[in-house]
Order: sequence, then C-alpha cells, then structure tokens
Amino acid sequence: MEQGLSKYGFRLFEGGIPEGPKIRVVEIEDLDAEGCGGGTHLSSTGQIGMVKIIGTETIQEGVQRLTFVAGPPAALDHFQKEHAEMERIRLELKPQGSVSEAVSRLLGGEKIGLEKEVESLASAVAERYLEGMDGGGASGS
Repeated sequence: MEQGLSKYGFRLFEGGIPEGPKIRVVEIEDLDAEGCGGGTHLSSTGQIGMVKIIGTETIQEGVQRLTFVAGPPAALDHFQKEHAEMERIRLELKPQGSVSEAVSRLLGGEKIGLEKEVESLASAVAERYLEGMDGGGASGS
C-alpha cells in the first residue's frame, strides 16, 4: 500500500479506505488511477464486453460515481428493458414520425394550451380590476 501512496497519493482512497493491508491499483495510463479493494478483476477492459452507464452522482468536488451494468447478460437485459419501454411509448403515441417528434408535438401542444389559459386568466383579472375601478369610484345620481 505504501508504494501506491508514494506514487499516486491519497487520490487512491477517494472511493473509501481499503480494508486490508494491500490495495490493487487500476490505472488508465495518462488518465486516472484508482485503488481497488475487491471486485471482479480482468486482464483487459475488452473482456468486459458491453457496458451501459445508467447514472452518475457527484460524491464530492471532482469525484463522480458511475452506476453501470456490464457484461452481456446484465447490459443486454438493461438494453432490452429500455427498448420494451420505448416500444410501449411508441404504441401509446402512435406517431407518424419518430417517438421524439411525437413527444415534442405533445409538449408543444400542451405549452400552447397553457399559454392560452394564462392569457384568458390574465384578461379575466384585468376585466374584474377595471370593473372594480368603474364601480368603486363612481357615485350614482
């Protein structure tokens, strides 16, 4: 562990302090080095196969945690679930073009509807305000 500390410093421990006296250093040359306290070890990243990043989280400034699925069974399963969800959305929308175009049209229509509603409410408020000015300030003869 002392060799790793002298070469890489405390950045090896950004993921937490290792439990044992030894630490495996995983290095991507000229990019990053991380301490690894366990997990699956491979000879090369190519052995992983398919990888799908499904989320990111900021742990502290300059430190990001990636959530991912890797390897054929897990990554493929994730892709298939996402595809099935998109298929359900496509069937629900029955788009003439792409799903994203259909969603944009829906959101655009909703926006236009909301803008018209705001305009109508603003007119109603203005009318009541003006009615109040006419009725409240005038005296009857």
